[in-house]
Amino acid sequence: MGRANVPVFQVNDGVAFGVHGDVITSVYNAPARLQRSRWLYDRADLAVRGDPGDGFLVFMVILPTSSPPDAETRAENAARMRSLAGHFRRFVTVAIGDTFQATVVRTAMRAISVLQGRSRIHRVFDDVEGGLTCLLEARRERTPLRAEIDAMLRDMYRALGAGESLQGAHGPMPR
Repeated sequence: MGRANVPVFQVNDGVAFGVHGDVITSVYNAPARLQRSRWLYDRADLAVRGDPGDGFLVFMVILPTSSPPDAETRAENAARMRSLAGHFRRFVTVAIGDTFQATVVRTAMRAISVLQGRSRIHRVFDDVEGGLTCLLEARRERTPLRAEIDAMLRDMYRALGAGESLQGAHGPMPR
């Protein structure tokens, strides 16, 4: 999947992946399991192939319906992240919700970014608005507008069947 001037996204088995300009977006609506992570990372590998060298902004949203990865998936995620790390200017993870599970996900993501030496570029948030603000601090000429990223996220939520469950977490969902 190459870069696009318009948002392009795909949905597969409870996860979504999209590219718009220099922004890579993924949304987990289902548990983080090996086949889903591999599908997402395979698309990220394709997206970064044409990287002109200024890197990508990555925005990952983990919905309350998802769950943390098992050991096999964590190992795959770590290996794939290492191979892609040089292509990312900023990586923002948003684990939506105030449940114990969402708190565990945010804590684990922060720990992983520190242990892998990526805390300078990887940030973790509990709300989309804060995450987008942080992401766009690293914008460049080919970075889409905030409204465009937000619209793609909302389209991804709808395609995953998650729109109505996000009332309040990402503002009102348009019908």
